[in-house]
Amino acid sequence: MRAPVFQHLKFYFSNRSSLIIGILFSFNSFAFGNWVARIADIKSSIGLSDAALGLGLLGAPLGSILVMPFTGLIIARMGLGRALYIFSLLSLLSPLILSLVNSFAVLVICLAYYGMTGALMGVSLNAAAKAVEIQTDTQIMATSHGMWSFGAMIGAATGSILVGLHVPLVIHLCAVSSVVFFPVLFNARRISQYKEADNGQNKAFALPNFTLLVLSLAAFCIFLNEGAIADWSAVYLREVLHSDPFLVGMAYAGYSMFMAVGRFTGDTLIPKIGKKNIVVIGGLLSAVSLSVVLILHDPIIAIIGFSFVGLGFSCVVPILYSAAANELGYTSGSAISAVSSVSFIGFFTGPPAIGLISEYYGLSIALILVVLLSIMVSLIGTMIKFK
Repeated sequence: MRAPVFQHLKFYFSNRSSLIIGILFSFNSFAFGNWVARIADIKSSIGLSDAALGLGLLGAPLGSILVMPFTGLIIARMGLGRALYIFSLLSLLSPLILSLVNSFAVLVICLAYYGMTGALMGVSLNAAAKAVEIQTDTQIMATSHGMWSFGAMIGAATGSILVGLHVPLVIHLCAVSSVVFFPVLFNARRISQYKEADNGQNKAFALPNFTLLVLSLAAFCIFLNEGAIADWSAVYLREVLHSDPFLVGMAYAGYSMFMAVGRFTGDTLIPKIGKKNIVVIGGLLSAVSLSVVLILHDPIIAIIGFSFVGLGFSCVVPILYSAAANELGYTSGSAISAVSSVSFIGFFTGPPAIGLISEYYGLSIALILVVLLSIMVSLIGTMIKFK
């Protein structure tokens, strides 16, 4: 089974169209991973409680909600390649913008910018990945999301090390923006090459049908869980387990690493194991792994447990997005946008929900929500007919 995996990865990294998509996925998540490692510092520096941080983090979903319903239409009007280039540049400036945070109000505003640009870039990237799948008759969606996980892993690990070295937050986040922004800025022609894959009646703006709503609900659960782990895993290690400062970002780094491994092998394994089986088993694996983390209260076990949560989640979102893009009567951008409109809300409302519950019952109790939603993903997976 190893040979087909390596053959697929060889194709992915030798094909320029898929490689560019992978690089952009990794740039996006590298910036995000570094931001995650700094959330606990920002919480302390501006004196926020768990509930206040949770409310502040609502800025991102608010920004996302404002643009997501119109993203498919925007991409259709601008053209996929041009939209991908412009939205990537705007999104990769987010670390620089977030370095300006010095109060609760500024946190909300900066996160709203992040939510808007991140949503636009995310839908554009997934639509481009689907276009390449159709053009090459090769599955690349899971591998592309694997590149996101790989970038997040490197970003979280880098951020954790820089936090341990006491690098000032402003210098850290500005440097991150520079690393990912300028390579994109000077590659406009390559990034602007993509054209959206048409599907059926090609509705660029339409309400989701029942199938897309069910896919959206499953994606909402996964994205809420991902957002909760991304924003609270470092806080959990730091404030609940009192771990060494060098370890606080390693839970998310391990989570991202195992997610990357699952996704890099996913495009080969999904046809063999089956989409439904991967969704059902993945949700259960994540639920069991996080339950062990919450019961045993040990930093090393927590890092390992969060890692297996990432493995369980790894291929679920690529499967859901591919299924959405295959839905007849929609452009890939509009179908993915319909699912993303709900799922991105989950990604950004997860952290505030965890914060509000944590304020009254403690972070360990709050993270039980992730366990319950992981079980729900498995239940929904048994009901979906994947295309």
